[in-house]
Amino acid sequence: MAAAKSTPTDSLSFCLAQLTAAAGEGLGGGKDTATNETPLGRALLALRTRHVKAAGGIERFRARGGLRPLLALLRRAAAAGPAPSQAGAGSAPSSVESAASSGPSPSPGSAPSAASPATPSPPARLRKTLDLALSILANCCTEGACRAEVRRLGGILPLVTILQCVKTDSIQNRTARALGNLAMEPESCGDIHSAASQQPLVRAVCLLCREAINRARLRDAGGLELLMGLLRDPRASTWHPRVVAALVGFLYDTGALGRLQALGLVPLLAGQLCGEAGDEEEEGREAASWDFPEERTPERAEAGSFRSLQSWLISEGYAAGPGDISPDWSPECCPPPPEPARRSQHQHRELGEMLLQNLTVQAESPFGVGALTHLLLSGSPEDRVACALTLPFICRKPSLWRRLLLDQGGLRLLLSALTRPAPHPLFLFFAADSLSCLQGLVSPTGSPAVLPAIPLDLDPPSPCLYEPLLGPAPMPAPDLHFLLDSGLRLPAQRAASATASPFFRALLAGSFAEAQMDLVPLRGLSPSAAWPILHHLHGCRGCGAALGPVPPPGQPLLGSEAEEALEAAGRFLLPGLEEELEEAVGRIHLGPQGGPESVGEVFRLGRPRLAAHCARWTLGPEQCPRKRALALVGLVEAAGEEAGPLTEALLAVVMGVESGGKGPSLDC
Repeated sequence: MAAAKSTPTDSLSFCLAQLTAAAGEGLGGGKDTATNETPLGRALLALRTRHVKAAGGIERFRARGGLRPLLALLRRAAAAGPAPSQAGAGSAPSSVESAASSGPSPSPGSAPSAASPATPSPPARLRKTLDLALSILANCCTEGACRAEVRRLGGILPLVTILQCVKTDSIQNRTARALGNLAMEPESCGDIHSAASQQPLVRAVCLLCREAINRARLRDAGGLELLMGLLRDPRASTWHPRVVAALVGFLYDTGALGRLQALGLVPLLAGQLCGEAGDEEEEGREAASWDFPEERTPERAEAGSFRSLQSWLISEGYAAGPGDISPDWSPECCPPPPEPARRSQHQHRELGEMLLQNLTVQAESPFGVGALTHLLLSGSPEDRVACALTLPFICRKPSLWRRLLLDQGGLRLLLSALTRPAPHPLFLFFAADSLSCLQGLVSPTGSPAVLPAIPLDLDPPSPCLYEPLLGPAPMPAPDLHFLLDSGLRLPAQRAASATASPFFRALLAGSFAEAQMDLVPLRGLSPSAAWPILHHLHGCRGCGAALGPVPPPGQPLLGSEAEEALEAAGRFLLPGLEEELEEAVGRIHLGPQGGPESVGEVFRLGRPRLAAHCARWTLGPEQCPRKRALALVGLVEAAGEEAGPLTEALLAVVMGVESGGKGPSLDC
């Protein structure tokens, strides 16, 4: 395949040359008839999409002196403001060519006339140039060295002027973004504050308070002090309702609330309540954000008394929401309200589902994905764990939760937090639900959490092959007896026992002395622990003998005859019996008779299959949140400092690996 043809804009030097020429000669420049666009436009597009976004691109752009001509270009745009107010109503706004002939660019300290009215929309080519230049500058201002140089070169004033004069949404948004990035430096905050009755600035700062990431930047850069100063200033009373609405965005920021309280927010708000209340300026679609969605204006038909009636009907339970009621509604066509208690979940439940759905929409938006990724990878340890804890509830797209929880380690982070010293019970409560929710997302058709119980008072489901050896006239006659430490002798068949495992084959048919003995000792076995072993040696599978040494629920398993039988099954190389005994423990302690308190007791046996069964019981959809949380508390207590087995068991169950399926990769 032939290599892609290189273009002049692939060179940073070419792009900087075009930018410098445009800054000195005018915004328009000549048009390339071949491409029907200016060389400046192609250079700016290449700078934004390739050079600045490349690794180390911002630093190279600054080191090569790109900020100076870029700011000069923006000064020309700021100087090329709208026509004076004396112009006739039919006069057109200034064109790109008139901007180019508006004289040399003003010095950093000179401000354009603020008396000019705002133009509704600049010419198309000027608008495109501004969009590209502002986007490049906003990206550059994400780095501290660029912010310092922009401030040194006097770049704040043209930005404030553009924000005042140009009312195109895309240009306003990019200008506010550049100013927001510059406002991360306290010195820049002061420059921005002094650059303009404060109208565009206050509006921009209040709009920035509508996004979580910008609120954090404003808080760290002294924005709270700026907003509080405006609230104290009686000359800024027109802006007080807007500032108060902006401060509402910090409602769930504990640190910001503490700082606001220290700055005297409570007395100021009390004064606001006692004074004349103003209305917040309508922002419309341009002010909408994920934190503050656009508020829909009620239809004219819903004004006045109908809206009051609508609120009452919803509060009394006659309707679930505004969508259920129209102006033609009448009580005759509506059933009576339900009982108060029943009316109260039903409403609470719908409210919770609505809020969760809203969070999901926000989390799955491009901004939400970026915010979650940043929080998960760069937040404080507490914030990272809280993010991982919440993700299964608010992320429903497989590609998204796989990326955040699996590829970027969110699941590992959550599991590691479970086994930290003394985790808070409330955290374990939410963690159990979160892991259960994630298991439902990853493997919705997983194996059942609860094994069916074997009725202990009925005949065993399969015939017993060892029982005929125990009667007064055994058939066939035993040719071997095993001697226990208690002195009990248990009859056996040598041939059947020798074929049961390599251990007994070497013991009974090899070169050991026991091969010639009719009475073979079995050390370290109680009668109850030996009972399932003898049954297994003679071919019994599922006859119920494995249930014998298992204590009932509520009694400890550590030190019991069940643990002794499991240890002996491993010592005698009887893996089938081990599995049967583990299944018996699970059926009795993790079946319908057991409860969450049994989960930790089963886990203490230290058997990997039982650990997976405990995790499956805990996260199963059949358990209520309370039982699930209690079981997880028991698991964490049982694991103690040995966190590895619990983490792996929970991980295997969540990913569906323990049931034989292939879960997603966890390389992180």
